[in-house]
Formats: sequence, structure tokens, C-alpha cells
Amino acid sequence: MLAWRHMKASTRLVVLAVLFLAACGDDGGPADPSGEWRLTGVSGVSAPVNGALVLDKTNGAGGYAALQVPGGRPDFATIAGGAGAFTVQGGSLQVGGDTFTIKTSTATTLELTDAAGVTSTYERLDAAPATSIQLAGKASIEAGAPVLDTPRVALLTMLRGTGGQGVKFLAVPAGAAEPGIIDAKLPDGFGAAASDSADFSLSRSEGALGVERIAFGTMGFASVNLVVAYEDRDHDGKLSRFDLDDCTAEPGKDCIRGVSPLLLGERDGDSPELQAAGYGLMRSGWALGAVVADARASGRVTIVPLDPTTAVPVDVKFAANPATVKYPALKF
Repeated sequence: MLAWRHMKASTRLVVLAVLFLAACGDDGGPADPSGEWRLTGVSGVSAPVNGALVLDKTNGAGGYAALQVPGGRPDFATIAGGAGAFTVQGGSLQVGGDTFTIKTSTATTLELTDAAGVTSTYERLDAAPATSIQLAGKASIEAGAPVLDTPRVALLTMLRGTGGQGVKFLAVPAGAAEPGIIDAKLPDGFGAAASDSADFSLSRSEGALGVERIAFGTMGFASVNLVVAYEDRDHDGKLSRFDLDDCTAEPGKDCIRGVSPLLLGERDGDSPELQAAGYGLMRSGWALGAVVADARASGRVTIVPLDPTTAVPVDVKFAANPATVKYPALKF
């Protein structure tokens, strides 16, 4: 379901992120709106909006994905959305149980209106795939957390597990050639009180390394970087323990205490296997995104990108109990 219809307009930041289109204008509807679009406005919403819309008729399995991020600083409690199937008949777009009217469709402007009368406006997006990207956000601490031991934030790569089963992790990246700022120490004194907060930045200055790429067939690849908050308990300046637990069994080892609701994703190429796995919704090159349910397959989730031309805060919180922290339930 496209959940923004159920939010108050004053608190709603709609992100209609990706929409794959199988057909449009077959019976005299608006001009074919194929291509990439960026969200520029939502009726009744005065706050800045962020979203990307891709209408793609080249892939056989059409699907949509939508996100909403109220208030502009996303967390797990406020992000809502999903992915699933859709149909287009003339000027109407049917997405699950929701119907949108294609109000305007020109070479530069697209307007979609839902059944509640909320109109989302887009302009044509012309952004080349990004080989570098800068992330900025705020680290905070959940009430009840202990004094933190050398708190840091880092990018952590998700990979396909051994033998194709489950997932495994890799500190980003391995080896001496470390592109960008991928692991950052927070200011001295941060972590002494639950009221602490601190700005941070992370970056990638080149495309995903070979060891970070997940192959889907021979022509499609995806890379996924999580933004995590951790205690560098062994004081070596890098994340080296990836288990999510209460961190008591190995007290001298690193302890992950938070995972941001936004992640960094990169798609390189395309393949039937990539589409079948549900990751065809990812944008080529690095882009911020989030994990949403994908109704095209039971129990599956997928990654949906945001507008690559507009910055969104990538916040992360140090949990009081690290055993409550979860990785996104992605499968490769």
C-alpha cells in the first residue's frame, strides 16, 4: 500500500522512489512518461521533498516501489512504503489497491494524483551514475546507553553468504586502497552521556570494489553499504566484528550498536537474474536508498533509491541494548 495517504499533510514528506512501467497510453492516455524523474512537490506539503521516479518499459517484470519520510530525517519508525505489481490503463495507474491519475505528462513534467486528491509533481531527472558520493548525518545515543568506548561510524558491505546461503559482511573496503572516508571517529567526549549528538560524514570516491560486488548472472552486479554505529573496543580504528548481540561474550571486541535506516547502494549492469532477485529497482552508480517490502515475491524486501541530486541526512543511533539492533533482511 502507498501509505502517504494515511499521513497528516503537515508531517508528510512523500518519497515515491521507483516505478517500473510495462505500458502507458495504450488507449489514448497521456504521452509516454518513460524515463527518470525527481520529485519536486507534493500538494499540502510545505517541507522539502526527496524522491526519484523511474518509468522503465524495457524490463519484462514491471513493479513499483514507494517510500515516505516524514520530517525529512528518516528513522526506522517513520519510513513506510513497499513494492509490488501495477497496471496502466490510459490515464490511470493501478498500484495494488491504489489508483493514480496521470494528471500531466510532458517531456519535462509529470503529475500523479492519488484517490485522496494528493498530487505529486516531478521534473525530468538527468543525472549520470555516480562513482563518488558524500554522506552526512547525525549520530545520537538512545536513553539508557552506557558510556561508549571509542564510538565510531562506518560503512559496512553486505555480501552473499558462503555457498549462496544467507549474507556475510566485509569492512568497507579491504586492503590498502581505501577510497573515500569509510570509517570515522566521533568527536572526543561523545558517548559520555545519552544527550550527546555529533555530526559525521562518510564518502566513497570511486565505484564499488570487486570484492564488494554481488554477481547476478554474468552481466548484473549490486553493491550494498550499510551505515553502522559501533564501539571500537579494540582501538584499532576499524570495524572488525560484525555479530549483532549483547556484546558481552567478547568484551574486548568491537560492538555494533546501530544501523541507519538509509543505505548506500550501487547497481552495475543488468541481467535477468538481477531482475528476478528484485534488485532492478536500484539505480546505476552509488545512490542512497532504503529497504522496503516487495510484494512481487512473498516475504521479499528490496532496495529503493532516493533522488541522487538532493542530500538527505543519514542519521544513526547508538542503542542502549546492542542486542536489539537488526540488519535489513536482504537476500542475495
